[in-house]
Amino acid sequence: MILSRKKSICSHVGRLFSGWMLAAGLLFISMSAKAVDPLPTSTWSFPIIWNVDEQVSWYFDLTGTNFTAGQDVYVWAWQPSEPDAGNWTNSSDFAKLKYEPTKGNMVWSFTLTPTLYFKKSLTDLANFDNYFWMLLKSKDGSTVTGAFNLICPRVQIGTFKTSGAALQVFPSNFGIDTPVSILVNTSKAYVNGVVGGLAGKDSIFMESGINNFLDAHFMFDPNNISTHTKTAMKKMATNVYKIDMIPYQYFAISQSLSFDNLTFFLWALDGSKGTADATGKNYLIGNTNVPVVSYFPQKFCQYDILTITRTNNEKSATAVNYTITAGTTSFSGTMTGSTASMSASINLMEKIGSLTGLTKLNLKINVLKGVNTIEVYNSDLPLVALTDLQ
Repeated sequence: MILSRKKSICSHVGRLFSGWMLAAGLLFISMSAKAVDPLPTSTWSFPIIWNVDEQVSWYFDLTGTNFTAGQDVYVWAWQPSEPDAGNWTNSSDFAKLKYEPTKGNMVWSFTLTPTLYFKKSLTDLANFDNYFWMLLKSKDGSTVTGAFNLICPRVQIGTFKTSGAALQVFPSNFGIDTPVSILVNTSKAYVNGVVGGLAGKDSIFMESGINNFLDAHFMFDPNNISTHTKTAMKKMATNVYKIDMIPYQYFAISQSLSFDNLTFFLWALDGSKGTADATGKNYLIGNTNVPVVSYFPQKFCQYDILTITRTNNEKSATAVNYTITAGTTSFSGTMTGSTASMSASINLMEKIGSLTGLTKLNLKINVLKGVNTIEVYNSDLPLVALTDLQ
């Protein structure tokens, strides 16, 4: 059930002030203020898919809210329980978020195990309505976001289990440096050409690699316990198993590696090998989150305004910068926008309009990830000759 924003605000106010002896005028002001408070620009988690008794980090992008970079931010939750009840004007330290400048100038995280944080049992959390309702606030409550919810992934797990699919990836588009959760249904895996050979087995492991095992490979050996921890999958439901990773970290490879696919097959401790089909074909997940660079207009001269755009940017990118070189002249700038699309418009007339003899310019794009600068694009772009304009 997805609640309307108006309903969620009212529910929050009712919970927040339950039992508090406040004046009716103050209550009305508080309700009115919440109606216009901005929501986080985006939220995500790692792992992407998690059980309520599993540690998870929730991430919040507060761009466009009333918070400032580096400010102390606290979570105020009221469903499935209200852990910091009674402390609206002085939030507890346990509710404080962590500022995450390497993930974005306005990104904070909150790490918790839901059963522990909300003091609820697995049975309790199995019976609530699948939404964690909350808002984010300053310590004294003078700055807040609007109310919002995070959905419990049991919904996705249940849907996957009943879908009959053998594999599902969350999110469906991920990159070499973005979180991904991989779910498999072992009752759909093939062992020695027969489907269901891994069904009912309690311990499942994933032997995997990057680009058809050519650029990275984590092997599994049933008899070598040192290979078990890295490759073990977590049981999420009967015959449903999960593994979480950020690919470049999991495989200890470069973030700039060309990432075409993640390849894997399954193992049980008894040596049963699970494959995607009866012929022994491996599971293969293609990289669908490939950044794309484009420019407009497609044909331009040194008197034009050139717009360059890069879509599907890495979530971990803290900046996307460009450098244009024309002859002996070079200039640089920073592209602006969001993870989905970054762009910059350059007045070439101002930069290189007076130069002669130009037939092309070179465009380089670098991505800043933490302290590392990675070149992701380097190409010569042809210039329309000025004589062709006459």
